[in-house]
Amino acid sequence: MAAADNQDLTMNGWLDPRMTTYMSAYQAFLMECAEYLDHDEIETIRNAFRVADEAHEGVKRQSGEPYITHPIAVAHWLAERRIAADCVAAALLHDVVEDTPYSLRKIIHRFGPIIGSLVDGVTKFDAVEEPDDIDDLSRIRERKRIQQAETLRKLLMAMAEDPRVALIKLADRLHNLRTLGSMRPDRQVAKARETVDIYVPLANRLGMSEVKYELEDTALRYLDPDAHDRLAKRIAVEVEARAERTATTVRALRQVLAQHGIDADVTARVKHLYSVYRRVAPYDVDVAELNDLVTFRVLVATRQECYAALSAIHGQWHQLGTRLRDYIGAPKLNGYSALHTTVFGFENLFDVHIRTHEMQLIADHGPVLLAARNPDFHNTRLQALQWIEQVRGWQRELTLSASEFIDAVRGDLFQDQIFIVTPKGEVKDLASGATVLDLAYRIHTDLGDHCSGARVTGADNVTRYEGPDYALHSGEIVEVLKKDGIRPNAGWLRIAQTRHARDAIQYYLRQHQLPVEETEEPDPQLAPDLLEQMRLAYCCEPGPDDPLIGLVSRGHLTVHRVGCRFLSQLSDKSQGRQLVPVRWSMIHPDHFRVTLDIMGRDRGGLVHDIATMMAEADINVVRVGAHSFSSRYKATIWVTIEVSELEQMRLACRRLMGVDGVVSVERRQHLANEEDR
Repeated sequence: MAAADNQDLTMNGWLDPRMTTYMSAYQAFLMECAEYLDHDEIETIRNAFRVADEAHEGVKRQSGEPYITHPIAVAHWLAERRIAADCVAAALLHDVVEDTPYSLRKIIHRFGPIIGSLVDGVTKFDAVEEPDDIDDLSRIRERKRIQQAETLRKLLMAMAEDPRVALIKLADRLHNLRTLGSMRPDRQVAKARETVDIYVPLANRLGMSEVKYELEDTALRYLDPDAHDRLAKRIAVEVEARAERTATTVRALRQVLAQHGIDADVTARVKHLYSVYRRVAPYDVDVAELNDLVTFRVLVATRQECYAALSAIHGQWHQLGTRLRDYIGAPKLNGYSALHTTVFGFENLFDVHIRTHEMQLIADHGPVLLAARNPDFHNTRLQALQWIEQVRGWQRELTLSASEFIDAVRGDLFQDQIFIVTPKGEVKDLASGATVLDLAYRIHTDLGDHCSGARVTGADNVTRYEGPDYALHSGEIVEVLKKDGIRPNAGWLRIAQTRHARDAIQYYLRQHQLPVEETEEPDPQLAPDLLEQMRLAYCCEPGPDDPLIGLVSRGHLTVHRVGCRFLSQLSDKSQGRQLVPVRWSMIHPDHFRVTLDIMGRDRGGLVHDIATMMAEADINVVRVGAHSFSSRYKATIWVTIEVSELEQMRLACRRLMGVDGVVSVERRQHLANEEDR
């Protein structure tokens, strides 16, 4: 029904005459629905409201408002985003089965199986047995923990059938957070923590950044109220201080793009509060040190114009090569597409995100929400939902308790991800730190059970063989190799980094009555004289957390990282060289070398300040190098240090970030200098 046809909703019988205190909220909601739904669809929504209103009659929220105001708000949020009528109706009914005597059978009988399944998907799981032999308080807590895990598993399984369940649940959580002020402080913290742990990663997985940002920022208000208020003020002050530079940058971007014939919408966007908190809180960094506090957004009409805009920007300003990300050629699995680049200009670094207007819609709302506007949603297949099928596959393949299942989802799907490409061009996502063995199990359980290693093509475009324990890096092309004679053993549990892979290995071991303890394999035996002649390779600078391999040559042992780019050139057996397995526990070095790449704003005394900081931290500096681009106000510095443990390296990185002008600090992965070969 068009807006012009909205006359008197009460006269048309759309408003229930019993409504009193929540009349305006319901009327505003129906007016929103009337903007895009037809008469029959609004009739369905009106009927859903009547059922919900009767079921929740007399019930109050903690704020004292009638309970029905909550489902109205949840449904209104969906209607504002033009979600199809059956999903909006289900939002009105989403608490009826859970909180009232009204049964799911009645919902299905009155509204049909689709609305019934949506309501069931967001209804808490309540059939939990009481744990035995636990005191009363512990029993209550344990029952609540199990119930929460079962409810989340039920939600994820329901999403596999109809992903719109997640839209209702996220809208429900969003409104609960917005009205959290009326709850007890301990409940506020518990709800906020659960939001950050579960619902923020879920929104991120669905590509719903609009929801993710609001959930994070609102949760922070209760998790760390002092930091929330302090950062909000600091961000406002810093944005005002940068206002002139921001406006200058926007004008310059528009001018450069216009000169290249590109019609672009250029705006500046301030990083949301929780993202700033995550960057500054652990390292005691001031907001002023964040170069990307303000990001510049370029919106164009087509994919081709995205790349043209990138070329024009790089032609004008010097780019930071390590910060270029092409999510158009290889979109994220949640549907996100854009080009990200960082360039030097106006005496500083600044980030530019380039995408089409359509990509911006997907970035804000996610492909599921956009597809849910279609009444024929059930015929829609979305690549961004493949991970849900993966979750359902885990449930079929492995016998996991609800808690084990949720731990696997949290650990493997909701933490930082890396993206691996198969030889067929398929993109597989894995938790950061995952190994070849994890990827094998991610693809198929049978492949994992017989994984012998992989052929890996890295960023250097060199293909090499890696073992199952090789730690994967984003962007690598990986072909997992299978060998029938290989079977899982307890030692694999130390190789697997993802919960799903470990669960699959343990399931195999139990099925075949093999030991499941994570036993330590004995260190490989090397001759004592070899260990006495051991040295750590300078080319790749191995450390305690790296997988290692030893190269024996002329009675000497040189320890490299597995995957060292120079190792394959040095390990030809015809020259009397051979590779041997090595563990850090075998060699016990007093110290090891690490090279840190430092990016900063060019200024006098920067290298001196870095060296002084290292001396004050009692960190031995082996060498320092620097290169300056004074015309672009850029400085790149590399410093090689000797440390005795990883915590010293982390301390150095934290302190370096506190040096005035330092923008980024990263550990160098390989050294290509001729002197280090």
